[in-house]
Amino acid sequence: MSDGLSEIGRRSLSTGGSSVELILSEIPFFSVGLLGFGVMTFLLAMKKVNLLSVFLYASILLSFSGGILDLSQILTRGTANVDRGQGADSVRGIINTREVVFAFSVGLRFMFYWTLVGTCPRSERKPRNRNTQPPPSSDDSNLHSASWNRWGIQGLVLKYISLLLVILIPILQIVWRVSPQQSFSTTYIAESAIGIVLSTTFILKLLLNVYLSPRKPWWLQFRSYLAPIACW
Repeated sequence: MSDGLSEIGRRSLSTGGSSVELILSEIPFFSVGLLGFGVMTFLLAMKKVNLLSVFLYASILLSFSGGILDLSQILTRGTANVDRGQGADSVRGIINTREVVFAFSVGLRFMFYWTLVGTCPRSERKPRNRNTQPPPSSDDSNLHSASWNRWGIQGLVLKYISLLLVILIPILQIVWRVSPQQSFSTTYIAESAIGIVLSTTFILKLLLNVYLSPRKPWWLQFRSYLAPIACW
């Protein structure tokens, strides 16, 4: 919900706020984006890229791109027009593109967490010997502590319902971000409610993963989830 409120504030700044305030609001996106570039380059060089890192850093880089678009619309309008709240219509295409980019950034962040809560913890991964054949696959071998399959049909239903809601998040975000200021409230409330439900579900799933983990003591496994939970 806090992300949505900050984006409402960003919309008002974009159309009628101080240029200094708007530029200052972009600093977190620029900072995290530059850090994301560095980390992603390192992961590519070390060949450590996986699906989780792709979702996470794609989200970061999209938010960085949104900040660049925001800065470009300020430069196009001029600081005087931005301070007076004028000239927004002349850069409406840039503003709408920025909003779509931010929407996909939020969607990829939720996709990162959806993938994370079902990913086998590193402590439960069996090392592979390149000189030997991998063991035959079985249903039991995939039932790690984070697996949705542990819960049977209920787990699979929850898994794919949450996936559908994750896909719905950026769609609703695009709708309320590019809609007129006076007509986006219903869509925004629906998107915020879905975001709260998904966030609660994912946090509970991470805590459940810790409870089911064979790694003892429990706080060793919780430590690996501490950063994602804290950054929510």
